[in-house]
Amino acid sequence: SVRNSSFLQMISLLQSPLQGPGPRTDAYNLVFHPLTGLCLVRSLDDTTMVTLGPCNSSEPWSYTKKTIRIKGQNLCLQSNGAQNRVTMTKTSCSTPGSIWQTISASRLHLASTTSNKTSLCLDVDGTNNVVANVCKCLSKDSSCEPMSQWFKIIKATRPLKSSRLYKHMSSLENLSAKS
Repeated sequence: SVRNSSFLQMISLLQSPLQGPGPRTDAYNLVFHPLTGLCLVRSLDDTTMVTLGPCNSSEPWSYTKKTIRIKGQNLCLQSNGAQNRVTMTKTSCSTPGSIWQTISASRLHLASTTSNKTSLCLDVDGTNNVVANVCKCLSKDSSCEPMSQWFKIIKATRPLKSSRLYKHMSSLENLSAKS
């Protein structure tokens, strides 16, 4: 039996190797949230919405120091202003809300910049939805608690179980769009 199941969940990503011998796919990224041990995943209810979920249920992501995209698709992560949910967009991946850079000394804040030059960081609300909020703890304030805004881009080569599911969903969406 496990004494602390939430701790076990937080380290579950570390329990199985992300790279190394065994079944492999092309290299991709995961967007990992260290506080919860979960990764960015698209909601199954609305694939334009992003939430936290098990890392093996994530899709392969691509991070280019400017955009965070679903690998092999024209979908990128988009900030929709402070305290709003982050979404996936097909429109323009070069607008300020779609450009994400690591900031802070920890290199764990992923931020986009609004049109009025405010940095908004990826953050998590109380129900594990991914939102954009004003970046916390960028100064040397020792009383500040930044961990909800910490995200780490991790390289991996292990097959993900969700890739097949989302490819199937995308093909169904394409079929319905054509009819």
